[in-house]
Amino acid sequence: MSTMVHVIDFVYGCVDPQAFNYIIEANVDDGSCLPIINGCMDPAYMEYSSEANTDPGLCNVLIVYGCMDLKASNFQIDASIDDGSCYYNGCMDTLALILSLMLLWMMVLVYI
Repeated sequence: MSTMVHVIDFVYGCVDPQAFNYIIEANVDDGSCLPIINGCMDPAYMEYSSEANTDPGLCNVLIVYGCMDLKASNFQIDASIDDGSCYYNGCMDTLALILSLMLLWMMVLVYI
């Protein structure tokens, strides 16, 4: 009569196949399972999520710093974050424009 002894190697790890860190070889759950968190994992994109551990293609808008004001001389069409670098040609002060028009009108009246 022979006696058989079965030796089972314990492999500790996450045994939940729905978890982010599932280990197929694990046969003893060690409580380390992490949930799958979908999100953009590239910090160069507006949709970036530091909590994400799975990126199913959710990165869409690349971060581009620049001037986003259409009236500015250096408007940057692909900018996604305004960096305060806008500049404008000429005087943009409304009061200065009104005063210069009044001065021009007064000069016309003097020469009439």
